[in-house]
Amino acid sequence: MAKHRAQHDRYDRPAVCEVVGCDKEFSSRFAMEGHMRSMHITCQCKLCDQEFVGKQALTAHMRSHSVGAMFRCDHPGCDYESYNSGNIAEHRLRHQNIRDFRCEYADCGKTFITARHLQRHALVHSDVRPFTCDWPGCEAAFKLMEPLRRHRLTHEGIRQFQCPHIACDKSFVTRNGLWRHKMSHLKDKPYACDWPECGQRFASNQTLKTHVNEHQGIRPYSCQYSGCDKSFSGKPGLRNHMNVVHKHNV
Repeated sequence: MAKHRAQHDRYDRPAVCEVVGCDKEFSSRFAMEGHMRSMHITCQCKLCDQEFVGKQALTAHMRSHSVGAMFRCDHPGCDYESYNSGNIAEHRLRHQNIRDFRCEYADCGKTFITARHLQRHALVHSDVRPFTCDWPGCEAAFKLMEPLRRHRLTHEGIRQFQCPHIACDKSFVTRNGLWRHKMSHLKDKPYACDWPECGQRFASNQTLKTHVNEHQGIRPYSCQYSGCDKSFSGKPGLRNHMNVVHKHNV
């Protein structure tokens, strides 16, 4: 009985996530272990053998194997689609530019659509990169597991998302990469820069944000390679740097 009570005492005490760089606190060890299963443990899809970090990511992926209608964005000129209605709801906020979550770090003040995006952004202010690539000769290190997973696909040459546009043979590691690329084929450019004496127009809000970052001198995208302190106003600049300097095709 004493041993049984000791087990209860162990699981009823507050606990902290054991993954380096996470440090989330929980009221009990039961809650912490649930967090570990949901957010950090690698799970494999039994239908296609693809691996995901956390059961939530696997559950979302399994919807792609189900037969059913895709949810599509109804914003003019946007062809984003997803099996998850929650993804569509979050995506629409991008078009509306609703950013209620503000970074409180000194001299930052960046705003985000969701609390999750704000939490991810907070890692920018930290130098900790606990997730390292184990590919021979690669020194890339990441602050999150998901970028590391995508990074590994580039080593393996897996580019399963092909552009459907006629005469375009580009392919991409992620669906999001393909979606960004497809915006380049759009003739309509609804996003205009309101910087004084500029007025350039862009097909996507993300491209406009990168452009405005250049006006403001903001460079939030940092190179992931150890010892390289280069940073860029947008992801395209970072990708080009990775290709040219580190010979890493992303």
